[in-house]
Amino acid sequence: MEAVRDLADVAVDASLPVDERVRSFAEQIGDPYHFTAHEVEVRLSFAGQVPVEEAVARLLGIGGAPMETGAAGPARRAEPGAA
Repeated sequence: MEAVRDLADVAVDASLPVDERVRSFAEQIGDPYHFTAHEVEVRLSFAGQVPVEEAVARLLGIGGAPMETGAAGPARRAEPGAA
């Protein structure tokens, strides 16, 4: 079983074309649906409301598909132990 990789270890050259950035990200992260972000395990799944390509583009902030935001900005999960 392949080790889960940390998003902090991924570096993508923003000057590359979008398809090459996506390829570079995928090669570095391994499983784009299961990784860690600063020691927090992340598992992604999609309910089929948008094509998976669009969902990944939103995640990466590319392709004219901005993240949905509320009045307070992007939705974020509370940090463990936060009051």
